[in-house]
Amino acid sequence: MAGLFKKITGAEEENNEELNENIDYGINDILEDEQEIELSIDLYEDDDNLYLKTFIPGIEPRDIDIDVSRDRIVLSGERLEKQNDDFDYFMQELPWGKFKKQVSLPKEINIEKIKSSTKNGMLTLKLPKTDKDKMIKISLD
Repeated sequence: MAGLFKKITGAEEENNEELNENIDYGINDILEDEQEIELSIDLYEDDDNLYLKTFIPGIEPRDIDIDVSRDRIVLSGERLEKQNDDFDYFMQELPWGKFKKQVSLPKEINIEKIKSSTKNGMLTLKLPKTDKDKMIKISLD
């Protein structure tokens, strides 16, 4: 990050070492703090519904925000780490922190009829398609 202050302002760095150190520190904090948990999803359909599934182990359903429009879903929340100072970790790979996943839906859905369920750490959303996507057969008299 050396020279960042000069690149931004055009000023010489030697007169601004303290400010340059603060810039370096702030950028490192941003890079470390902005990492989010990556949610993986399955999105599939049958004749009447779209289905979205994702794993949410360790997250209470009430801690998940689901924002829905007719053609998009945004899942967001945070998996909070429970600190236990009685342990010394040898390995810690479980992801903790914020998550956000935006999904564009391939078909419009009826947002008033969405159903959700959780079982064994799996969140499932049943997203009924709008009637305009359904085809009917008309017989001629």
